[in-house]
Amino acid sequence: MTLYCGAYLPESGLSDSPFVGALTRVAAKLTSMNGRKKSLEDPHLDLYFLVPGSTDVPPFRGMRFHSFDRANRRLRIESSVPAHMVASRHCQAYVLAAIQDAVENAADFFSREHIDFDHQAYDLMIAHLVETH
Repeated sequence: MTLYCGAYLPESGLSDSPFVGALTRVAAKLTSMNGRKKSLEDPHLDLYFLVPGSTDVPPFRGMRFHSFDRANRRLRIESSVPAHMVASRHCQAYVLAAIQDAVENAADFFSREHIDFDHQAYDLMIAHLVETH
């Protein structure tokens, strides 16, 4: 079970935004929670946050599937961050909610593909993230 969170920042000034700070804190917590042994057989979930800039705005709202690498069992999902969320005091709650949505979408995807996905383990991990933030 692996969950990777990253961000696309179209402008360098966004790296100091409250949103990126919140995402960094959550990602650091995820990294420190790697108590479960990772298996190469487990499917992987990558969640990329597309942060809007002053001129570069994601071409969609919400969340979408980007790609699935069947050989490496890696699903990539993208989340379009609303402009008002970049400097919001609620960005950490947004990040956690987006992770939960991505996990639910991944569970549906892997189920349709007949690939075992430990949804319960992800739910427990997210519950722990919410409790500690």
